[in-house]
Amino acid sequence: ARSISQLDLLGDGEVIGISDTGLDVDHGDFGNRLRNPIYNLFGPDSSGADSNSGHGTHVTATLLGDGTGDSNSTGIVPEATFHFYQLEVDSSGILARWGSLYDMFEHSFLNDANIHTNSWGSESLVGDYTSDARSIDLFAKDYPEMLVVFSSGDLANSGVTSPSTAKNSLTVGASTTGAYGSETAGYVSNESSAGPTSDGRIKPELVAPGVMICSARAQEAALTTGETCSQATHSDGSTPLYMTLSGSSMAAPVVAGASAMARQFLREEVGITSPSSNLIRALLVNGAEDIGELDVPNPKEGWGQLNISNSIFPQSNGINQSLFLDQ
Repeated sequence: ARSISQLDLLGDGEVIGISDTGLDVDHGDFGNRLRNPIYNLFGPDSSGADSNSGHGTHVTATLLGDGTGDSNSTGIVPEATFHFYQLEVDSSGILARWGSLYDMFEHSFLNDANIHTNSWGSESLVGDYTSDARSIDLFAKDYPEMLVVFSSGDLANSGVTSPSTAKNSLTVGASTTGAYGSETAGYVSNESSAGPTSDGRIKPELVAPGVMICSARAQEAALTTGETCSQATHSDGSTPLYMTLSGSSMAAPVVAGASAMARQFLREEVGITSPSSNLIRALLVNGAEDIGELDVPNPKEGWGQLNISNSIFPQSNGINQSLFLDQ
C-alpha cells in the first residue's frame, strides 16, 4: 500500500495508545516518539519497566518501531507517536489493572489517540461477554472516533479470551508467516483462538501475521522466551536487541498499524478529517483475504487475513473500486 499511494503511509500524524506489560523506553527503535512518561494510573504498580517477558516492548516495536537497530525489524507505522499504559506487576509478572477499560480508553482518547491496541486477555471466562467487554462497547458508543483492537488469545479451539468478545472491539487472530522455519505462510495458526463467542458471534474478525515475528527485545527483560533474530545488541554488547515471539499478541499490533495507515490515508487523500472507527473496521474487513479453505466468514479467521493494499486500493479487472463514505 505504501508503494501504490503517492504518500508514504508511515503513520505520520497518528497517535496510538498501547496497553501491555511494560516498555523498554531506551530501546533505540522508539526514538522520542513516546509522548508522555509511561502511564501508571491504571497499572498495578508504579514501574513501567518491561522486566519479565519483554512482551510490551516487542508488541510496541512491531507496531511502530523505526528499525534503528536493524531495518529488517521496522514496524508497521514507524512515524506514529504513542503513549503506553503498563499493566504488569514487576515482582510476579502478573497482569492487573485498576479502574475500568472505559476510563483507560477515555484517558487515551483525551490524550489524542484514535487507536488503542491491547495484546492481552483473560482465560477465565473464555468466549463470554464480560463486564470488561460491556465497558468497551459503552466506550465505543460514546467515542466513535476511537478504534479499540484486541488479540483473540492463543487457546486454539477452546475459544477467544475476554474482553476481545466485545461487540465493538476489532479482534485479531494470528496467521502463519513461514519465518525462521515456521509453518508456511497463508494459514491460520493452530494456536490462534477461534470463536464463536458464547452468544454465537464470529470472533476474531481478522487474522494477521503473528508467527515468529522479529521485533524489539527489552534489555531489562529477565524471563524472555523468544529466539534471537538479529546480530544487533543492546549497549552492553551481549543482550540481543531483537527476538522472535508468536501469537495473536503479535498479530494485533500489525492490525493496529494497518488501522493507522488506513486512517492516515482517509485523512490525507480522501479528506475525511476524523474517520470513524466503524469506517476503518469496514475497510480492513472488506479488504481481507480468505486463506486456507475458501470459507469466510468463519470462527477461525473471521473475514480473512489482513490485506491493507486491497482495503485501501480495491480493484476489479484493473479498475479502481474505491468508495469511502462515513456517517
